[in-house]
Amino acid sequence: MKKEKHSDISSRKKSNQKIIDSYDYLSNAASAQDCTGLIPVGPTNRAELESYEEVDHYLLTYGSSGLSTMGGSSVTLSAYLKDDRKMSTDEVIDKWTRETENYKDISVTMEQGSTTSSSMSSTNQIEVDLQSTDYDALKKASDELVEELRKREDVMQVHSSIENAAPVIKVNVDPVLAQAEGLTPASIGSLIYSNLSGIKATTVRVNGEDTDVRVEFDADKYDSIDKLQGMMITTATGTTLPLEDLATIHYEDSPQQIQRKNKQYQVSITMEPQSEYKKTAEKDVKEFVRNWNMPNEVEMAPNAMDESMGSEIGALGGALITGVFLVFVVMAIQFESPKFSLMIMTTIPFSLIGSFGLLFLADSPISMVSMLGFLMLVGTVVNNGILYVDTVNQFLAEMPLDKALVEAGAIRMRPILMTTGTTVISMLPNAVAYGKSGAMMQGLALVDVGGLIAATILTLILLPTYYRLVHNMGRKAVGEDVPMVSD
Repeated sequence: MKKEKHSDISSRKKSNQKIIDSYDYLSNAASAQDCTGLIPVGPTNRAELESYEEVDHYLLTYGSSGLSTMGGSSVTLSAYLKDDRKMSTDEVIDKWTRETENYKDISVTMEQGSTTSSSMSSTNQIEVDLQSTDYDALKKASDELVEELRKREDVMQVHSSIENAAPVIKVNVDPVLAQAEGLTPASIGSLIYSNLSGIKATTVRVNGEDTDVRVEFDADKYDSIDKLQGMMITTATGTTLPLEDLATIHYEDSPQQIQRKNKQYQVSITMEPQSEYKKTAEKDVKEFVRNWNMPNEVEMAPNAMDESMGSEIGALGGALITGVFLVFVVMAIQFESPKFSLMIMTTIPFSLIGSFGLLFLADSPISMVSMLGFLMLVGTVVNNGILYVDTVNQFLAEMPLDKALVEAGAIRMRPILMTTGTTVISMLPNAVAYGKSGAMMQGLALVDVGGLIAATILTLILLPTYYRLVHNMGRKAVGEDVPMVSD
């Protein structure tokens, strides 16, 4: 069984304090929308940390409890950036990322998030997963790949999930020797655990509340491997033996976590892109890993983040298709004809031209937020077409087709432009990423603004032509003469 090198409470406190003094981290989360990052800061640099003009205040959380092999090496400090800072959140992240890129033996993570919703946080972290049924081969391959990735100029802070193994004391009980003394490995392990962590002796009631009373040895009773070897074990006959007579005890590096999926070991290799390579680093790194000469028993595993994103986008795609179908059904019932519904549905492809065009011009990637924008757009862009087609249908009872098309456009142009204009203006602050949450909702706003503008313009220009074609095709189908268009 495994125990920590320092298992008593006071030792853990000293260990955690040492970690804080050696590896303080700064995570930033500016006001309502802020960055969360981890920046190591030595004890002599705390005054320098507090002197950052962008930082308003910060909160440190660290450490662990119990006999966890994870230790207290994970330190997070949530900081809040000032509202009146000169630098944007992204610029602060880039600045601190450059300051920490050469830190050794630690993993530094920078994230931009929001105090209003943790699900809207974002990070530029790149992840590559490897898998194998042979753990030793997987560890060797991951170590070699990490070294190769650290030589690249487009990424930094390359770490794997099995590096920085925690030193633990491993106790291997000899079952034959234990049985000879009337003991089992499990009973010896239980005794060792009780001696190191203490036992609950009783419960007392203090001020109306139950309080556990634990009995423990002194802090320095088993604070070294020599003292652990001399731990006296009571046998079935009542005699005592030192633990070293029943087991071998030694230090061993143990990975902080071992991941298994589909009966295969998995290793995650994470890294941060250099600021000037943010757009290309992930694609180039994954291409490099695919072409890297891996051992036969090791292969590249599907990325958990990519799988999650793919499933979410697939679900949104299904919702988008469902929305389009429902809009078609509603219009078909309203107009009592599917041909007018299909004609109005052509405004959706028009809107996509503007949506993708504006995303391209703003250099904004397609994300979950922008996918929500497409879902909203389906029910919005058809409104103008519905107004126009319904008006033409009403005028056809009073005037010829050509005049009805012109009059409907003249009458409905003002309300169409007004409704589109008010919607676009209301989304402009998010489209330009204004305010504390503007950057998060920018993709949605860009999709809706670009789609509405393009759909409105193209609808007013092309929808009359489509209406004429559909109307004339219907008259030909019933054998009516189609009048010639006069100048």
